[in-house]
Amino acid sequence: MTRMPDDLALIDAEALTLTGNHPLRLDGTPRFLRVTEGHLSVFAVRLDAAGRSGGSRLHLATIGEGEAVCGWPQRGVGVGLFAVAVGLVRAVSLDRDRLDPAAAAGLDPVLAAFGAARDPADVPTEALLLQPGEVRRFDHPQPVVGHRVAWAVVEGDEVPHLLTPRSWHRVAANRSVRGLSTAEILARHGWGPLDAVCADALPWLAAEMGLGALDARERIGLRGDRDRAAVDGAVRDAAGLLSGLSTVETVVPDEAAAAALHRVARDLGIALRPVTDAEGDGDLLAVAQRHARASGFRCRVVTLPDGWWRRDPPSFVGWRADTRAPCAVLRRGPGRFEAVEADGRRHAVTAPYAAGLARDGIALYRPLPARPLSPRDILTAAFTGSGRDVGVAVLLTVTMVLLGLLTPVATGILVNEAVPFAETLGIVHMALGLAAIAVGGAMFALVRSLLLLRFEGRADAQLQAAIWDRLLRLPATFFRRFHTGDLLMRALAPTQLRRVVADTLLSAGLSGVFSLVNFALMLTYDARLAVAALGVALVATLLLTATGLVQLRYERRSVERSAETSSALLDLLTALPTIRVNGAEDRLFARWLHLFSAQRREGYRVGLAGAAFAVLNALAPLLATLVFFLIIASAAKPVAVGDFVAFNAAFGQFLGSALQVVTALTASLDAAPILKRMRPILDATPETTDDKPEVAPLQGAVAVTGLTFRYGDGPPVLNDVSLTADPGSFVAVVGPSGSGKSTLFRLLLGFETPERGTVSFDGQSLADVDPASVRRQLGVVLQRGALLPGSILENILGSAPLGIDDAWEAARMAGLEEDVRAMPMGMHTLLSDGAATLSGGQRQRLMIARAIVRHPRVLLLDEATSALDNRTQAIVADSLARLNATRIVIAHRLSTVVQADRICVMERGRIVQSGSYRDLMDQDGPFRALASRQLLEDKRA
Repeated sequence: MTRMPDDLALIDAEALTLTGNHPLRLDGTPRFLRVTEGHLSVFAVRLDAAGRSGGSRLHLATIGEGEAVCGWPQRGVGVGLFAVAVGLVRAVSLDRDRLDPAAAAGLDPVLAAFGAARDPADVPTEALLLQPGEVRRFDHPQPVVGHRVAWAVVEGDEVPHLLTPRSWHRVAANRSVRGLSTAEILARHGWGPLDAVCADALPWLAAEMGLGALDARERIGLRGDRDRAAVDGAVRDAAGLLSGLSTVETVVPDEAAAAALHRVARDLGIALRPVTDAEGDGDLLAVAQRHARASGFRCRVVTLPDGWWRRDPPSFVGWRADTRAPCAVLRRGPGRFEAVEADGRRHAVTAPYAAGLARDGIALYRPLPARPLSPRDILTAAFTGSGRDVGVAVLLTVTMVLLGLLTPVATGILVNEAVPFAETLGIVHMALGLAAIAVGGAMFALVRSLLLLRFEGRADAQLQAAIWDRLLRLPATFFRRFHTGDLLMRALAPTQLRRVVADTLLSAGLSGVFSLVNFALMLTYDARLAVAALGVALVATLLLTATGLVQLRYERRSVERSAETSSALLDLLTALPTIRVNGAEDRLFARWLHLFSAQRREGYRVGLAGAAFAVLNALAPLLATLVFFLIIASAAKPVAVGDFVAFNAAFGQFLGSALQVVTALTASLDAAPILKRMRPILDATPETTDDKPEVAPLQGAVAVTGLTFRYGDGPPVLNDVSLTADPGSFVAVVGPSGSGKSTLFRLLLGFETPERGTVSFDGQSLADVDPASVRRQLGVVLQRGALLPGSILENILGSAPLGIDDAWEAARMAGLEEDVRAMPMGMHTLLSDGAATLSGGQRQRLMIARAIVRHPRVLLLDEATSALDNRTQAIVADSLARLNATRIVIAHRLSTVVQADRICVMERGRIVQSGSYRDLMDQDGPFRALASRQLLEDKRA
């Protein structure tokens, strides 16, 4: 090990030249060092008992030109502070007690590192920014945080508190707080507060450098606890096998919610992956949502209706009403449920047990695979969980087939033996038997229909949830390819495919078996008539198949015309105000009427083909009977009356089943156009795939590096664009229309994929992480953003687990509070589709409130205040400035960006200027020209 010299304490000269092979010890030497050329890196280094370095070191800050580092009188125990020159560094050194307080601003980078080290807790999302020179008062406890470096002095507490982007202080209720700069702190309080920051940071730095080993020991200990619990549970399980007693699982208390979730997911066929995010255990919904994000399924809270345990809902996660202990409620059959407690105890769900459960639960929805899909994947999603119902339906159908054979046999016996000899008792017995067969067949048919209805309802619910989940996971570029109405028809196509295939499998397959069995029975009565019947059936089959194909062709056209008509109608209704403004009602009505007429024309042709099909279906039995009479009349050997009656009954069932097979197989051909329409949804790959991890909680750093993008084969819309936004900074992007601002915005959101370059958040490329996990942490206002039908409260909160107080706070910060309070129903005022009852400015402020209600660390605003007056814009700007959030704003009005830390000017897809408002106005360039034109337009207005 080498001993690092205390060079800084030995320096008496003002000017210094430093090199990287002579590190400077900072703690224990009260000197001030200001860099005039080059860069210094400041490290915390582990020391042994003799004060020698040799352990790990932690980088704290890089000090550039004009910035400074200071020696501290305290010596750290087990850790030292060293400055290392990066190349050749020139600096000025002097005793810190002789320092002019105005020069203390250069210490802010090191103070920011100390503040983050001594206050490692995450900054609360509700924290507000406190800038030097501000005085604020809060009527409730409020955390405050610094943009870069600031000091908070609270009323009644004269001890200054350091604020940085990663260190904060909670101000008590009904207290005022003043923000001061480092220079003001040094002038008023001397070096005491700064020394205290260093003294507090050193133990935290020592702990942080030893954290890796500590975490490893904790993980080993936790793993040991879990292993011992698993062994204990396995031993008890084995003992249960020998004793016949029920066993109780050992579950770590913190894992009770996850255990219930795993049981339900396993029952529903959902594969769970380990949760890798850093969040701790929360309530049951939070645990379910974390697992849903990690494993790619969806979940939501559902309300349980009265008597739910007697119905047929799928398995779900519930909890006890008194203790809130989670449990897995598993479906074991129609109207039968089993509840599994966290420790493994099982209970049959009866009315008393159900009364002890909460009236709500968490439902899980099985997703489709995150890859291009095949029709088999769709059918698997539809049939999952319905195997028993389908199997019982098939068994009942086979039973009905066997019962159907008894009818012609019994009829033949009745006519041949009972009627000729007037056996009244036999006739009564036979009639009762036939009635029992009919009643039994009807009951079997009823049960089979109920089973199939239940299967269809479950399959449609599972399939539609999976399809809409997939649509929500597809990239934004997918939706540009289709009109809304057309996409809606394509989204419903999988359900249509399920119906076609299910009907074909059940109807064609089972009817085919029924037809063959009856044909075999016909052969036992008269082979000649059976062969003739087969010929008639073949001819009828060919004619009906030809008619069905013609009808199918018209049906395909009708479906296409219906999709075009629905899409056009939805577009007309959506754009109705614009249509009226332009006086285009007649032209667009004529366009819709043309499409509607084409649809009705194809529908008429479908009806004609269907009528021909029905006529042939009705004539087939009559023609077959005529053929039978001709054969019998020309035959040398007569046919017994009873045998003919039985043969004719069997033939009726045979022909009916054969025609059902033809009808089902013809209808199954409709699967091809349905599959063609749904193919784009199946082939598209979701943007969220299994190999993309979730992003950690954002701190606010945004970087765009070398971004190049073009739409299709067109020219580049963005060309080598780069910009950065530090946590808490305000970056504005301005430029003329068509310069690429909105495209850059879409790339920041991950709606487009760049040709070259990267978009990163906190150093993580958006291409390497789950983009949805990034968007969940952003506050976004789009230029053409829309509001949802519902109340103002629902529009502000969305799906956030927040309350009405949070909504009022967001409305106040967006300058909307007075407007909402003036409405008769306040936050519960209902908005129609399009929110026509609100002005343009109110809609914008409502979208801003929605964006900031979660207190996101990054705000992306695209022309978010273009419809606001100057007073309201000032309120919104002041509120956003107080948020602890990075703001990237695209704006046309330059008054919006005056306070920006940096303004990026775009022209023709490039950033041609960058700087503060004052710097850019002092330069002769595009920004000053843009500002001059806007000022001239404002004067003319």
